[in-house]
Amino acid sequence: MNTHHFHELRLRLVDCARSLRHYRDNYETVKAIAEQDAIESGKAEGKNADERARKLTIALLSDTSHTGALALLRDAEYDHERVSALLEAAKDERRAAEWQIRAKLADGLFRADVQSDDHDPTGDSAFD
Repeated sequence: MNTHHFHELRLRLVDCARSLRHYRDNYETVKAIAEQDAIESGKAEGKNADERARKLTIALLSDTSHTGALALLRDAEYDHERVSALLEAAKDERRAAEWQIRAKLADGLFRADVQSDDHDPTGDSAFD
């Protein structure tokens, strides 16, 4: 596994986190404005809190600036999750390669009849 690849993935993850913060902040602003507009126009009126909340949700879904900001936020969340998953997959690949190397080293030490002086000769620390 190339360490340059890890560097690139980590930088992409930082960029995704920055974009995610930006789109989240933008969404919160657009949502607040759309909520206020819905309240002032009477689109969020109802007999009780549940009905008002439901009508506000419907009003927000019909507001194009709100749905556009929400779509951008969801895209940024997806990008962040995707790059996080790519980084985790790269780490998994590296760990698998490390275990193959450790297994070969252990096999070589076993064939050479080298004894471990570790307090737990079967544990992870014995390989180190």
